[in-house]
Amino acid sequence: MNESATKELWDRLASRQIDFIRFFYHRFFEHFPEYRRLFPKKMDAQMEKMVEMTSAVLRHSNNIPQIRPYLLQISETHRSFGIKRKDLVNFKAVFIGTAAKFFGDAWQKNYEDEFENAFDNAIIPILVEGLRL
Repeated sequence: MNESATKELWDRLASRQIDFIRFFYHRFFEHFPEYRRLFPKKMDAQMEKMVEMTSAVLRHSNNIPQIRPYLLQISETHRSFGIKRKDLVNFKAVFIGTAAKFFGDAWQKNYEDEFENAFDNAIIPILVEGLRL
């Protein structure tokens, strides 16, 4: 993953990062309503955690050894939910689709490629390992 392009894209949001995450969860539950039961009714704290996680992953996206422990910790806290690889793939699809929609004309094909690469070659494999799938 090209840290500069994706980090730049995320940093460009600045004070709108929470709006992006809110939009993501709206679309995620719209596409996959069965996941709603896994989340609290009040999503404010969850959205803050998601902003923190996204920021950490994008900030260190080119340093897998640095984000690996963080992603393993996240997967351990999610293990009890029975998450499978297909759930991570669903998350990835909605996340990338949300980013493309949210950024509109500013979205470029190379961003999509970088996010795909990050999910497929780092994020999902590490989470799968931590989930013990």
